[in-house]
Amino acid sequence: MSDNFDSLAYSNDLIRGGFSREQAEALASAMFRLVDSQLVSKAYLDQRLSDLKAQLLQVMFGALVVQGGLIVGLLKLL
Repeated sequence: MSDNFDSLAYSNDLIRGGFSREQAEALASAMFRLVDSQLVSKAYLDQRLSDLKAQLLQVMFGALVVQGGLIVGLLKLL
């Protein structure tokens, strides 16, 4: 996820704002780690969505089978 946060630009902004180079680099590094740890990729989200769709289809198919069985059972009682 390194392309989501420009640590050099952030560090330079801090320096222009009055931070020392060491402070700016330390803050930029910490911010990069924070941002990087909280973001996920589009590929990851696509995979999770695909997994959830498959699970939903399984549940829906299972419910359909149960409903069919109940209907058949009720029709036999008539």
